[in-house]
Amino acid sequence: MDKKKLLSNKNGTEDKSGIDPPEKQKLGFLSNIWVLISTVTLVSLVTAALRFFAEKSPNGSSAIEQFFLGFFEPIAIGISVSFIFFYVQNKLKADELSKHFSRYENVFAAAELLQSSRENNGLAGIVPSPEEENIFEEFSRRSYQPGTAPTIWWMNFRIEKYDTFKDSIERFVKQGGHVHVVTTHHRNPNINFRREEAYPEKSVSDYEQHFRMQARTFIKLENSLRPIEDRSAGKFRVYFNEGTPAIPIFIVKDDLDYRAYTGYYLNEISGKLPYVYWETAAEGMVGKLRDYVEFKMSTCVSASEMENDPDIVQAEAEIESQGTL
Repeated sequence: MDKKKLLSNKNGTEDKSGIDPPEKQKLGFLSNIWVLISTVTLVSLVTAALRFFAEKSPNGSSAIEQFFLGFFEPIAIGISVSFIFFYVQNKLKADELSKHFSRYENVFAAAELLQSSRENNGLAGIVPSPEEENIFEEFSRRSYQPGTAPTIWWMNFRIEKYDTFKDSIERFVKQGGHVHVVTTHHRNPNINFRREEAYPEKSVSDYEQHFRMQARTFIKLENSLRPIEDRSAGKFRVYFNEGTPAIPIFIVKDDLDYRAYTGYYLNEISGKLPYVYWETAAEGMVGKLRDYVEFKMSTCVSASEMENDPDIVQAEAEIESQGTL
């Protein structure tokens, strides 16, 4: 969103001051420093002057002057210390508020997205691909405060490069990210129909084997990441759909912003077809897509259930036997 929009006042007009909030904060900081230095310097000069004149007096300092100096000096020191304490306290509070503001600085953007969602359900345009792997890689390079990492929901009939995605998902989850994947169960009756549409050159056994190996890879990933959930706050869950397939859906929640990508299953793989791009603050079509993926998650087979499936156990044994040859 345009920076000027974020700086609009509540009447909807732009901020004409020409000064950005960081610059205003800098000016306020310098002003506080100047007041602090001026006050401490003034108090010190007055105290030093009184003591100087008292000591230089021919008759020495009188009892009243000594009393005044003894009374005024600790007050001056107290004022100086109080100013320093007050300044430090306010600086720490400002830093804390700044952290909160930086986290929620896109509230205005979220409000605009909400308005957009009412008008067109959050439709933002068309993109060639969600570039899922790049999103995982970008997120895995960031560092997050606890509870602030993005969440991703991903539903796809078949994840072609499951080994590659395994690595990028693992790095992201270790940074604190949450990932929920819904893919196809190897005994889903729609597998052969999809093979006939997009992969007629593949044999039924080879195509079904992909789903077994995909399941084995993601189940092992979920099991390996479970022990770190308490430490990193990251989470990975995979689910296997035995029912009807849906369109490919990839949803990203990053702070208050939601982005969703929806694709197509035609006579080509979804990665070769355009995706519709939606963007709102969890409203409009994005909210419906997220609710649908979570509904599928609740009706699918979980990794813990799938782990003991005879076909998956057999696939695991075949891999292990090949590794010992």
